[in-house]
Amino acid sequence: MTPDEIHAMLRTEPYHPLRFRLKDGTTYDVYYPNLTMATQPFLVIAFPDPESNGRWAEDYVSIPWSEIAGVEPIKVTGAVA
Repeated sequence: MTPDEIHAMLRTEPYHPLRFRLKDGTTYDVYYPNLTMATQPFLVIAFPDPESNGRWAEDYVSIPWSEIAGVEPIKVTGAVA
């Protein structure tokens, strides 16, 4: 999957949560696409502050594109908090 394809998935309306699986087995779930940023060298995924309902981040990780092994949709039951 290319960075352009991932960027498009993050900007799809309506947005559906995604799970990013890295080559080392680590996974990152993205429920708030506004807390992501696609740059040339890497994908930035920010972790939401639990008190901000996805409005603010409390930390982040930068993932080189070459480390992303796959992206899959997350099935959500009910509303995302």
